[in-house]
Amino acid sequence: MRPLTPRQQAILDFVSQFSRERGFAPSLREIGQAVGLANTSAVRGHVAALERKGVLRKEPDQPRSISVVTSPPS
Repeated sequence: MRPLTPRQQAILDFVSQFSRERGFAPSLREIGQAVGLANTSAVRGHVAALERKGVLRKEPDQPRSISVVTSPPS
Protein backbone atom coordinates (compact mmCIF):
# COMPACT_ATOMS: atom_id res chain seq x y z
CA MET A 1 0.00 0.00 0.00
CA ARG A 2 1.25 3.45 -0.87
CA PRO A 3 1.61 5.81 2.08
CA LEU A 4 -1.05 8.42 2.72
CA THR A 5 -0.50 11.90 1.35
CA PRO A 6 -0.52 14.76 3.87
CA ARG A 7 -4.02 15.76 2.70
CA GLN A 8 -5.29 12.17 3.00
CA GLN A 9 -3.84 11.95 6.51
CA ALA A 10 -5.55 15.22 7.44
CA ILE A 11 -8.88 13.87 6.16
CA LEU A 12 -8.44 10.59 8.04
CA ASP A 13 -7.56 12.43 11.26
CA PHE A 14 -10.55 14.77 10.89
CA VAL A 15 -13.03 11.95 10.20
CA SER A 16 -11.72 9.99 13.17
CA GLN A 17 -11.87 12.94 15.58
CA PHE A 18 -15.25 14.21 14.33
CA SER A 19 -16.81 10.75 14.62
CA ARG A 20 -15.39 10.21 18.10
CA GLU A 21 -16.59 13.60 19.37
CA ARG A 22 -20.04 13.68 17.78
CA GLY A 23 -20.99 10.03 17.38
CA PHE A 24 -21.66 10.28 13.64
CA ALA A 25 -19.59 10.83 10.50
CA PRO A 26 -18.91 14.23 8.93
CA SER A 27 -20.40 15.20 5.59
CA LEU A 28 -18.18 15.69 2.55
CA ARG A 29 -18.72 19.44 2.86
CA GLU A 30 -17.60 19.41 6.51
CA ILE A 31 -14.50 17.43 5.59
CA GLY A 32 -13.71 19.93 2.84
CA GLN A 33 -14.08 22.90 5.18
CA ALA A 34 -11.81 21.25 7.75
CA VAL A 35 -8.97 20.51 5.31
CA GLY A 36 -9.28 23.52 3.03
CA LEU A 37 -11.02 22.01 0.00
CA ALA A 38 -13.93 24.02 -1.40
CA ASN A 39 -14.82 21.46 -4.06
CA THR A 40 -16.75 18.45 -2.73
CA SER A 41 -15.71 16.46 -5.80
CA ALA A 42 -12.10 16.78 -4.65
CA VAL A 43 -13.10 15.57 -1.19
CA ARG A 44 -14.97 12.65 -2.76
CA GLY A 45 -11.82 11.74 -4.70
CA HIS A 46 -9.68 11.74 -1.56
CA VAL A 47 -12.26 9.66 0.32
CA ALA A 48 -12.34 7.17 -2.58
CA ALA A 49 -8.54 6.93 -2.49
CA LEU A 50 -8.66 6.30 1.26
CA GLU A 51 -11.25 3.57 0.66
CA ARG A 52 -8.97 1.92 -1.92
CA LYS A 53 -6.12 2.06 0.61
CA GLY A 54 -8.38 0.33 3.13
CA VAL A 55 -8.39 2.96 5.88
CA LEU A 56 -11.91 4.33 5.35
CA ARG A 57 -15.20 2.67 4.50
CA LYS A 58 -18.25 4.41 3.00
CA GLU A 59 -21.68 3.01 2.25
CA PRO A 60 -22.77 3.89 -1.30
CA ASP A 61 -25.55 6.48 -1.57
CA GLN A 62 -25.77 6.92 2.21
CA PRO A 63 -25.12 10.32 3.79
CA ARG A 64 -22.68 10.48 6.72
CA SER A 65 -21.66 6.85 6.26
CA ILE A 66 -17.87 7.31 6.30
CA SER A 67 -16.14 5.27 8.96
CA VAL A 68 -12.51 4.65 9.86
CA VAL A 69 -11.35 1.07 9.51
CA THR A 70 -9.72 0.22 12.83
CA SER A 71 -6.84 -1.81 11.47
CA PRO A 72 -5.62 -1.04 7.95
CA PRO A 73 -4.78 -4.05 5.77
CA SER A 74 -1.15 -5.19 5.69
